[in-house]
Amino acid sequence: MGVQRILVVDDSSTIRQVVSLILTKAGIDVTVAEDGEEGLKLVKSNSFDLILLDFVMPKVNGHQFCQSLIDFKDPPPVVLMSARGDQIGDRFVSQNRVVDYITKPFSPESLLAVTDAAMRQKQPRVRGLTVAPETKRSNLLSNLRASLAKRLADAGILDSTMREAFVEFFDDNLTVEFARNVLTQANNSLAMYGNLSILPLAEILQLLELQNQTGILWVRSRHQTARIAFLKGKLMLALGSGLSGEHVFGKIVIRENLLSEQELNDLLKTRASTSAPIGKFLVGCGKLTEEQLQHVLKKQTCEIIYETLRWQKGTFEFETLDELPRNVTSAQITVGVQGLVMEGLRRIDEWHLIEDEIRDFDEVFLACNQNQTHWGEAELTLQEKKILSMLDGQTTLKEVIQSSHSTSFDVANIVYRFLTAKLVKRARSSVER
Repeated sequence: MGVQRILVVDDSSTIRQVVSLILTKAGIDVTVAEDGEEGLKLVKSNSFDLILLDFVMPKVNGHQFCQSLIDFKDPPPVVLMSARGDQIGDRFVSQNRVVDYITKPFSPESLLAVTDAAMRQKQPRVRGLTVAPETKRSNLLSNLRASLAKRLADAGILDSTMREAFVEFFDDNLTVEFARNVLTQANNSLAMYGNLSILPLAEILQLLELQNQTGILWVRSRHQTARIAFLKGKLMLALGSGLSGEHVFGKIVIRENLLSEQELNDLLKTRASTSAPIGKFLVGCGKLTEEQLQHVLKKQTCEIIYETLRWQKGTFEFETLDELPRNVTSAQITVGVQGLVMEGLRRIDEWHLIEDEIRDFDEVFLACNQNQTHWGEAELTLQEKKILSMLDGQTTLKEVIQSSHSTSFDVANIVYRFLTAKLVKRARSSVER
């Protein structure tokens, strides 16, 4: 059987990029379209085994796209991708050549499982997506090559002719060598360094995973620093300095309801006599289990990565090490790079929407009580109810974040949804304060 071909139709460039990367690594030939209109043109002129389709898009949405497929002879099956997956009715699924749907955000494993199952429905003899490791490596490097060429062209380093030559004639070994040296060799221990405007963090993380690297990645932007540890290509731990206080260990302990703020403060007063990290200290006091400690460290690592993925300017350095520091290996956690990158880039997309509505965290919002009856208490989560109760027309968004012990992303995302649903209104802007 030949290589499977999948068409990805989504108006988010981030989703197109990440989904393409995951599928390409699995040996699948991927074509992308930025809206339903372009997708239908591609279906007319090409043969695909499957379509991954965003449900909510401008021009031609998922429903209209599926209706248009009826006019095609033997159209490919469709898997819907939507942040509103639970609102897609079974009737719509059964009547529109939709074989399945997947709710964003999804993990690479979930995406591959759904696409594999969907293509097996069309071709029963397919037993799974098995691709030789060298093919996966080549496909990933092909993506990296195209991305590097675009970044270098955007920076004025390559003209259009050189960009095309870079993509066409650089083989895999040259790509890795070039990446490590734009990425610049400095000495034996500093394996590579460079600028985030040339190579974004998402691609650096995937490159380190691909090369099975061991060491510490230092990422700096202004006064902020993130330290990301890798062991044989596995992301082990991320720590930061100068970052928002919401990413510190103690805040996450409170946010996860493992200790109250008062309990934590009382315990920290007795910590002066020990140099143990706060996590180990809390385990030693019997206030956290080892499993809870690993959970908090993993949560902290993810949140730091999500934050650093937003940095468009800054520098990175990767220091190769034979062994990682003990505080890293003792954490005993690993985090999947692909899932992290996908969720982080999805959040960046959402931040763009949020920032169009919420200009800064000094703004003040007020709950619209007359509109709450249309939603009903049962439709709000506990976190949403808590945030809604704090929007009193006096408290700034920054103060809501601090008092609720939630992340700025979670609070801003909730308030953005409230604004869209007219559950809250802007009471006062930062200019009026």
